Amino acid sequence: MRNSCAMLQLGLFEESFGLSIVESILFGRPALTRSQPAAREIVGTSELLIELTDPLDWYTILVDYFARRVRPESIDSDRRFLIRQLSLKRMTTKYSHILTEIIESK
Repeated sequence: MRNSCAMLQLGLFEESFGLSIVESILFGRPALTRSQPAAREIVGTSELLIELTDPLDWYTILVDYFARRVRPESIDSDRRFLIRQLSLKRMTTKYSHILTEIIESK
């Protein structure tokens, strides 16, 4: 992952929480995906999470991303913020809350 320039996850994975997406973003690499609500909940509004409507557009969107790429310092800052946010305790608490809401709504 460290040697990659981006991560593509273009299939429909409705039940996926997207660990590969989170890992890619932690390494400062853009993740191009279809809609991934669970990953968005964990990652937040990072510029590195790029959700595609049409998966066939991935190449054009990736080229556009690198053409307007932000300074590496800001990517490093985003990565440091995410590392602090993605502690095991925070993630398990968040998932517990999400699952409890789902169970209580049924």
